[in-house]
Amino acid sequence: MVAHLHSPDEEYTPHCFIATLPPETLGEILVRCVDPLHSFGALKSTPSKKYPSHNFPIYLAQISSWWRRVALHTPALWSAVHLMLTDGTAERNGAVLASVDGWLAHGIKGQLTLDMSTQFRPTQDLSAEAAAIGKLLSLYASDLKRFSLLDIPEVILRDALEALSHHSFTSLEAINIYPSDARIWSSHFDILRDLHRLREVHLDTKEYVRHDVSLLCLPWGQLKSLSITTPVFSMPCLHMLAKCPALKSLKLRIIAGGGSLPRSPILLEHLTSLSVELHTSDESIDPFLAALRLPIIMHLSLLLGRFSLPWNPLISHFWSRHAGQLRRATLAFPAFDDLTTLCRTMPALEALTLFIPLRLHVLDALREEHLLPRLTRLTAPIEYDRSVPLPTSIRRILVFLEQRSGSTLDPSPLALARLQEVKFRDETPYGGNPWIFFEPGDSFGSAMEEELGIRALKAVGVDIQWEVDCRDIFLPRIKPARNVVLRRRLADSTN
Repeated sequence: MVAHLHSPDEEYTPHCFIATLPPETLGEILVRCVDPLHSFGALKSTPSKKYPSHNFPIYLAQISSWWRRVALHTPALWSAVHLMLTDGTAERNGAVLASVDGWLAHGIKGQLTLDMSTQFRPTQDLSAEAAAIGKLLSLYASDLKRFSLLDIPEVILRDALEALSHHSFTSLEAINIYPSDARIWSSHFDILRDLHRLREVHLDTKEYVRHDVSLLCLPWGQLKSLSITTPVFSMPCLHMLAKCPALKSLKLRIIAGGGSLPRSPILLEHLTSLSVELHTSDESIDPFLAALRLPIIMHLSLLLGRFSLPWNPLISHFWSRHAGQLRRATLAFPAFDDLTTLCRTMPALEALTLFIPLRLHVLDALREEHLLPRLTRLTAPIEYDRSVPLPTSIRRILVFLEQRSGSTLDPSPLALARLQEVKFRDETPYGGNPWIFFEPGDSFGSAMEEELGIRALKAVGVDIQWEVDCRDIFLPRIKPARNVVLRRRLADSTN
């Protein structure tokens, strides 16, 4: 940025206007430029792609001496770190832990976030790493707000949890534990019940092993967010939820069995988000859901495993109580195909993700009956009717998108929300899929977009993706000249 030059012959000195910003403003800009977590890895290469190295605050501090002073006096830059230890360069693990210590020393006291993940051989001696991690936790016991242990061997997990029990973690509000061995899923967790500020707990394992949630000792009454994504028995879960009146967010993976239903319904009056993945081969789905009372539920993810018995939400007491208030839904019901009626039960829905094939007659009903009037985001697999010519099927889908996106001039009789984001995924079996006429690597390109009306949709701000064979066909990946061949193939398919 250069100051205004009054004359072509006038000498001037370029001015960087960012240098005139107050230190507080520059510090806030630096905070917004970096990732929330910064990766330290005992690797010779760059850190993981999830935490790109070019976003390190240390790089920002090398721009100038003034930037370095501002960065070092901006604690928010140094308040979160991702620690990654591997067995490939074990000799550097000690130096990595020391670097993390120096990094967090500049962070906000009581607001620190530490995520740890490992990649070790099962037979490797990890006593040195375990001791160093325990020492690191001891140093920042009173300042950690969020703490994650991802893919952690038992020896490190045991020492880390022991450090939790021996020190006062007065500011810890969220913990995420992901052991590498399912056998230690519930052992050593007793100390978590003494963390009086703990509000979020996330538990998982790599192995698909059933667990009894009643064996966990957690401060149930104070939790606001609970995620247990390793399989747990359904009935003990209901008894556990009766102890969690403050929950606002809940995520569970449920399997059948484990006892009897509670005597009274489970009321979670603060819960707004529920995610349940059910894997049952009996009729326990509806009793489990029917026991829940969720007066302000708005976000629901309900996924039934493919080996679960068919379940019809239209005759479910749970669905009839809560469907009308949903704002966002993610649904997977095997062997259920009455999506039109299901949509009629969700008039307030704004975002819908389906793992149920979306057929043409459902899209026609959404368009003609103005179902889901508040819908702005739709993600679903598409399946075509073989009795309908293939280009006609595509055009019917696009007519739905045109009407619900506002790209047509026809006024709607009702006040419908405009679609902002659409993600379709083709799942029609071979022989009924219109894209089989395209060679591998083909895509629509600009010419086909204009012919089918996609350009008009994008002009009104619709983010549309149409995935076929794991790629978006509307991304330009070929030369425009080949679009003529593609149009000819699509036209020939109608004959």
